[in-house]
Amino acid sequence: GEHESRAVGFGELHRRATGMLHHLQQRGARRGDALILFLQSNEHFIVAFGACMLGVIVPVPVAVGNTDEHRRKLLRIATPLGEPWVYADRKPFERIGAFAAALGGGAIERLEARTLFPDETLDRSAAGRPAAVEPQATAIIPFYTG
Repeated sequence: GEHESRAVGFGELHRRATGMLHHLQQRGARRGDALILFLQSNEHFIVAFGACMLGVIVPVPVAVGNTDEHRRKLLRIATPLGEPWVYADRKPFERIGAFAAALGGGAIERLEARTLFPDETLDRSAAGRPAAVEPQATAIIPFYTG
């Protein structure tokens, strides 16, 4: 935040990232899958990004906003990704759910089935299995939608 900071050492970050990777793998995420990061917390973002790097899961950062255009943006990004996973803060994702339900088409239901929330992944006692990285693997997909 503007007036607060938090330091996390590499050891703790690694423990939390492998714990997050465990949750992703338990749900079925595999190397090469896309994970939309729809988070307001920088700390959650960094842990999830680390989990992606360890598991060779492709992070797709999406800014959280309060307008219908921000809500539409997440749905537009999810479509070309096929069957992405989503790691999202609950309240903003619920607002998108209400918005998408009004639009119809069933897009949000497909995303909801593959969505994890930070409050569901707090137990980091089990570690995921890091994957071997290949030089040609995709590291990140930044979307710029206007």
